[in-house]
Formats: sequence, C-alpha cells, structure tokens
Amino acid sequence: MKRIFLVIMVCMLIFCALPMSSSAYKIGDTIGYALTTDIVATINGYHIPSYNVDGYTYIVAEDLSYYGFSVNYDNYSRSLSVTRDYSQSWVSKSYVKPFVLASSVGNRAHNLLYTDIKTYLDRNYTPSYNINGQTIISFDALRAYGDVLYDNNKREISLTIAGLNTNLYSVDRQSVSILDTMSAPEKREVNIFLSNFSEAFYDPNNDYYTSFEEQKLSFAEIHLSLNSWNEVSYDYSNNYGYVVISAESVDRVLNRFFGSTIPHETPANSELWFYNNGKFYRPASSGESYTRFTIANSMYVNENGTYKVNFDIYYDSSLGGGAVLDDKTVYSLTPSQASLKYDYIGSGTAIVKPKVYNNSNTYELVDYNVVYDW
Repeated sequence: MKRIFLVIMVCMLIFCALPMSSSAYKIGDTIGYALTTDIVATINGYHIPSYNVDGYTYIVAEDLSYYGFSVNYDNYSRSLSVTRDYSQSWVSKSYVKPFVLASSVGNRAHNLLYTDIKTYLDRNYTPSYNINGQTIISFDALRAYGDVLYDNNKREISLTIAGLNTNLYSVDRQSVSILDTMSAPEKREVNIFLSNFSEAFYDPNNDYYTSFEEQKLSFAEIHLSLNSWNEVSYDYSNNYGYVVISAESVDRVLNRFFGSTIPHETPANSELWFYNNGKFYRPASSGESYTRFTIANSMYVNENGTYKVNFDIYYDSSLGGGAVLDDKTVYSLTPSQASLKYDYIGSGTAIVKPKVYNNSNTYELVDYNVVYDW
C-alpha cells in the first residue's frame, strides 16, 4: 500500500513540475515581456524594429510587408500568413533604429500576450506572440529566406534575401532621437537634470556675470537653496545681510553637475561674490520666483559618447514672486502636455555625458546654450 502511495505522489510531483501548456492560458494573458534591445536587426541592410524575447531577437510580423513580403490575416481560421512576394523587389520602409542607452537595454517595452492566432511563414508554422495588437516572431524564423548572421562587434543581426534591393548607403543613426527608446523614468531623469539649470537661471551667455566662476557660484547657491536649504546660511553681523555657503558645499554641487569645481577664492572682477575662510558670500536679496522647468524634446548620440539634448523651458505664471515650483509631476510631461498647461519661455541645446552619482544613472553637463523668447 505504501508503494502505491509513493508512486501516486511521485506522479503528482512530476505533473506539477511540467510547464503550463498554451491551453492553460486565456487570450490576452501576459506570458512574458518584449524587452528593449541595442541589437539592430536588418533585412538587406535596412533596419527593422526589434525586441529581445528570452534572449532572442524578435520582430513585428506585420512590418515584413515593407520588406518584400505579403502579410494577410484570416479571421475565419484565426491565422496570419506571411509569404515572400516576389513582385516586391524594393524595401519601402526607411526606419532607422535609434541608439539605445545602456541603462535602457533590458527594459520592458511591451507585455507579451497569449494569442490563439497562428502565424505561418509560407505555410510553415512559427511561434508568435501579441504585442499591442500586432504579432511578433523570432528573426531566426526568417532563415528560410536567406542567411541570418550575427555580428557581435556591430551588435547587428542581419538577413539577406535574394531578389530584394540592398541598402548601399551608410545609416546615420546619430540623426535619430533616442528619446522614444527611453523609459518614462529615464526621460524624467533627463528633464530633472536639465531643470536644475533652468530653475537656477543658468546661462553661460548672460553678461550679468563677470565670469563663469561667478555664474557657477550663483548656480550652486540657488541649487542648495531649493534642494538643501540647511546648507545656506545668512550673516547679518554688519549693516548688510549676506548669503553664505561653504566652499565644501559649492564643491559638491559643481562636481555633481559639471564634473569640476572653482578655486576657493574671490572670483576675478566680481562685485557679487567674495571668499573668506572657507566660505563664499554675496549680498542677500529676495523676490525671485523659481518656477522654471525643462522638458527635453529630442536627444541624440554623439560619436564621443556624449548626448545632444534639445529642450524647451516653461514656467508657471500663476505663482507669484518668491514662489517655488513644488509640483514634481511636471518632469514627467511630454512637450505637448507642457505647452498646453504652462508658459513657454525659451529653447536650448545641452551636451551631456552619462554619469553614475550616488549609485544612480544621471548626467554631467558639458555645454549649454539657451535662447529666451522674451
């Protein structure tokens, strides 16, 4: 009797260990994820949108209609048929895959949904998933149409199809904005980083300041006032009030945002700041509003690994003098959303480079130019 019981238990354990069959899923169930990938998929040299699924490159089957295939859906049989269309000898899509930030590789781009639709490549069944109403299949499934090769140095997987034109021109990936490949938190980080400069009125071309050192001191002061106010003090020991910040605090802020700091001395020709015994001083003032914020509208990869970011600056005109923008949701807005709710005041371009600070991915400013629409 014990032996029979043991046999039953073993059989039950084996059954439970078996993976769920497709019949166990309902249509629309999430069964995995399509991830962002830096690998470029090409057909005869032309880029085609791609994802990573379980370590393999996947593409949208419907996209193949631009690459020499006919794609037809039959609702009666619940099937998608992809066939080589030999009347098509030219690729009719000019897609270029943007560069993908290293921190974005592996991000969840889409849910993989279970579907009862069967996909066939010239009548040969191939596994498929649904993402946003479209079908994705493995790029390797296209081996029936030509050689599929992978070049790890280029991070490229390619298919060459006979009878289809080949792209003879180099693809300029640097002309394609990478913002669309970035997750919402990554876009938000770009906006927050750049907003540190707009909220501090940072403008290297502003002739109000006598030197870059003077302007960077003012940047550090405003940044500390808004983000670490306990590091800013006031000295009213004489007839004038002074704002006081330590050289140590200045060093920390400037190294964080610029990668370098300034000498511990009074800036040359400065009538605004002076240095004394480890601290910087300037005459106290009040009344400024800090309601500006920045939204990136495009971002490009430069050959040296830096990024060129084009941005717009907005402000909240409903807040009065001395106000501070407390609504942190503004950093998640798109350009169109920001323009509907806030006042546009200028645009600019920044060159930034990736940086890890306090174990988080962020940026460091290399160059900054802004033009205000006054």
